[in-house]
Amino acid sequence: MYANARSRVIRFTAALVVLCIQLSPTVSGAEAGSDWWGGFAPPSSGGQGLDGPVRALLDTGGTLIAGGEFTNAGGISANHVAEWNGSSWEPFGSGTDGTVTSLLSFGGGVVAAGEFSLAGGVGASNVAFWDGAAWSALGGGVNGVVEALASFQGLLIAGGRFTEAGGVSAPYLAAWDGAEWFDLGAGLNGWVFALSTYGDALAVGGWFTSSNGGGIRITSWDGSTWSAPFGPVNGPIWGLTRWPLGSPDALVSTGFFEISGGAATNSIAAWNGSDWYPVGGGMNGLANCAASHFGRLFAGGSFDLADGLPAAGVALWTGDGWEGLGTGIDGHVRALTSHQSSLYVGGDFTEAGGMPSSYIARWDGQVPSDVPDGPDRGPAPWAEDASPRLLAVPNPVRGGESVEFRLQLPGDGGERHVRLAVFDVHGRQVAAVLDRPMSVGTHRIRWDGSSDDGAVLPSGSYFARLEVAGQVTTTKVERLGAPVQKR
Repeated sequence: MYANARSRVIRFTAALVVLCIQLSPTVSGAEAGSDWWGGFAPPSSGGQGLDGPVRALLDTGGTLIAGGEFTNAGGISANHVAEWNGSSWEPFGSGTDGTVTSLLSFGGGVVAAGEFSLAGGVGASNVAFWDGAAWSALGGGVNGVVEALASFQGLLIAGGRFTEAGGVSAPYLAAWDGAEWFDLGAGLNGWVFALSTYGDALAVGGWFTSSNGGGIRITSWDGSTWSAPFGPVNGPIWGLTRWPLGSPDALVSTGFFEISGGAATNSIAAWNGSDWYPVGGGMNGLANCAASHFGRLFAGGSFDLADGLPAAGVALWTGDGWEGLGTGIDGHVRALTSHQSSLYVGGDFTEAGGMPSSYIARWDGQVPSDVPDGPDRGPAPWAEDASPRLLAVPNPVRGGESVEFRLQLPGDGGERHVRLAVFDVHGRQVAAVLDRPMSVGTHRIRWDGSSDDGAVLPSGSYFARLEVAGQVTTTKVERLGAPVQKR
């Protein structure tokens, strides 16, 4: 599945639509009949687009910074990094001599990282600092591609596909304290693609199977030790994003996976501080990144469907499900960020909303109006809603093992009468798991696989049925044969 995602053919549409940007520099999506802005046409046609893919976007509060594989931004020379002021692009000196994959506001300036050897003509091995006027190196840099940056406990953290930082061993993850690079414990055993602070720790995601704390594709560093509070994920994590939805915030992971800590997820999942939960039905392909915009969650990547509905490359979580942004993007989305009152999208594409949009796009659509102001912007995707939820873990389950049913009971408080039973494929009840009042919220109920008469059920397909105050949800449970005994 991972290999298929990496080999997905990026569709480039040769659209030579000449827009008179100089005469109408502020043409809006509304004027073009779309929520997508029409000003990022190719620079060759007079637009403010770029001439190569965007790999990173950074909102500084006042301006927007883009990094990637481009050398021209809106008709000006801008080597791999440029700043958008709302109407035109400005270069960062002479830029870098290679791809910028990550950007971070840090130390009063901007850190750019990726795959390059020079920044502003200064030797800088894959990571460099821009102070507003000039570039400088950060020590000896790192010996491979940097995929992610974060600030943690006053340190600059870099993750990627490298094994050394500043000449010392630092497998795939390193910290810069302003004077030198050092490793974080013994590091990881595979590539790092995503970093995010969460609580008092640093969450690290990627394509690895263990750290000192035993995390699989996602792990946690508290400044001195590793731990694995998240549980394993069965595919690579490409992005980690904080989503401010009350206390605690949600941590959203994006990538190409189906299971997160035992929960059935499709390329996107939300961590609520103790468990992973699916965000709707997820995507039918790689979800590369996510961003919070006016309290709503947006996801981008290489997918055509979200919740089974058309959503080309980018989708909005409404609180009830995913929906596309018009006709979407005609290629692969690599970066999303909220800036001013718009959502900016970067990646490998040439159209957005059916209009020419060269590697960067701006969506000016309105998010649902029921999002309140302030840090507590409404319920998380797993919170109480109109329907109960049911998950079976593990699934499938082998004979001799128990299933843990995870129940989400909706409501504003008090108790609800709950009935959970298991049925065979002919619709016959084979096991009554529970039948009693329970408080609203999340519960875990273990079932040992036995029938009502105490017999162990044979392998096959079964259906668990949860009924809460007249509302019903079901999930399929596969029972396999007993595990083979090793000699």
